[in-house]
Amino acid sequence: MVDFLQILKEHNIKRTKYRMAILELLIKEEYRFISIDEIQDRVSSDFSTAYRALELFEENEMIYKTKINEKMYYSYRCSNKEYHHHLICTECGLKVSLDFCPFEDLEKKCETLGFGSFHHSRDLFGICKKCKNES
Repeated sequence: MVDFLQILKEHNIKRTKYRMAILELLIKEEYRFISIDEIQDRVSSDFSTAYRALELFEENEMIYKTKINEKMYYSYRCSNKEYHHHLICTECGLKVSLDFCPFEDLEKKCETLGFGSFHHSRDLFGICKKCKNES
């Protein structure tokens, strides 16, 4: 069982009812990204309380934040602590960790064109099989 209080203590974050509830929700739903609207609804908080907690968690590198269809979504950090990429469903927020860098070949090609010092996003977006079949 996850000790939510201990996780907050490790990051020197004061324990509040909503921080605990949001952290618990994000850990329980670790396999997907969740909108702030869903978080607010599921923990019964107002927008500013949820937003401040999420920003605090992000500053402490406890969660990922990404934009899907012009809206911010949040997910608990993967157990894989190494830098890696995700494939994310734009319909349901499903998060799949990739065990390879999909940009490796592209970076090599760009180097042949004289470019270097690359950085790129860890997220790739699409529609998962389940959502595709439902539509």
